[in-house]
Amino acid sequence: MRTLWVNFSQKSRGDCCFICLDCSGIYTDPAARIDIRSGLPALREAWIAERGDTETLEGLTSAYGRERASRAASDPELEGQRFPGLIRKPRR
Repeated sequence: MRTLWVNFSQKSRGDCCFICLDCSGIYTDPAARIDIRSGLPALREAWIAERGDTETLEGLTSAYGRERASRAASDPELEGQRFPGLIRKPRR
């Protein structure tokens, strides 16, 4: 939730306010350190592991995923699409 102040004139500090749902996430938090090349933080990783209904895989399991990963590693044109800070193993 976020409180927004509405100014009806340029001289006033805030004539009234209303509370709304802020769905912008961390992008409006001035203290947030955002690096889009690192991916989103794994906030639910421990919760997912504790459920016991998934397993961590050693690597990509589909032929499509493996082909894309090998192409991305050897094709300089794909440099802008890589996420070097994202080093998570896939789950099933």
